Amino acid sequence: MSARRVRHPLDVLSVGDTLDVMIISIDEARGRIGLSLKQLAKEKKRA
Repeated sequence: MSARRVRHPLDVLSVGDTLDVMIISIDEARGRIGLSLKQLAKEKKRA
């Protein structure tokens, strides 16, 4: 979404936007998931 840390996704996206992302981490205790746009781009280049 951004080259820097994003406090909240709505700061850079709008409701209804569609993105392809890769899940990089899951924190069940905090109810969070880590997503990466960059990692997915790297994987697509390898394929």
